[in-house]
Amino acid sequence: MSTNETKVKYAISKWLSGFECKIWWEKTNTLYDVFKAVVDDSGTVEKPDILIQNNDEKYYLCEVKNAEHNSSVYDAFFQTIRYATNKTEYFLDVDDSPLPISGYMVATQHSITGKLFSDCDKQIEVFSDGRNAAIERKELPKHEHNMTEQFSRLMWRGLTEFNCTKKAGVLLSDVLNDGYPYPLFLYKEGKQQGYEVWK
Repeated sequence: MSTNETKVKYAISKWLSGFECKIWWEKTNTLYDVFKAVVDDSGTVEKPDILIQNNDEKYYLCEVKNAEHNSSVYDAFFQTIRYATNKTEYFLDVDDSPLPISGYMVATQHSITGKLFSDCDKQIEVFSDGRNAAIERKELPKHEHNMTEQFSRLMWRGLTEFNCTKKAGVLLSDVLNDGYPYPLFLYKEGKQQGYEVWK
């Protein structure tokens, strides 16, 4: 059975709301308010799917994809890099000041279980010394899935290629640290990588 992207957005929004996150969508819907965007210098407006205010009261933009087809998730790669590098400003209301965006991320229906892709996204079993050291420094979670890892690392290299120092990555779950499924934002910001767990 096909799961459309709107259903995935509802699932991600409900999950985040359960951890005191406030949610806005990019278009009219039955449950969430809509956030606004102002045209950037290129004359276009491309809005991510969800604006999130986490329990630390920071704002994040999230591109949500239905992972039934891997190609949909791959599309989010370029979209998220564009969001992080363009000059579009976002607002709760057009009369408000622009929101300070703290990060940009990709999510799918599998984010709640710690990965972006479906069953083909296998958990990595053998870790290098470098990865183990990054886990010790809390730059990476204890576990990762192979396709999600490749996606996030390529995104980070893309950000570097475009000289973007903004925080960007993937929305996963703290089950990767053998914990409760709190939202986990795995990111790179400039030359620093790490993760935030929203408890």
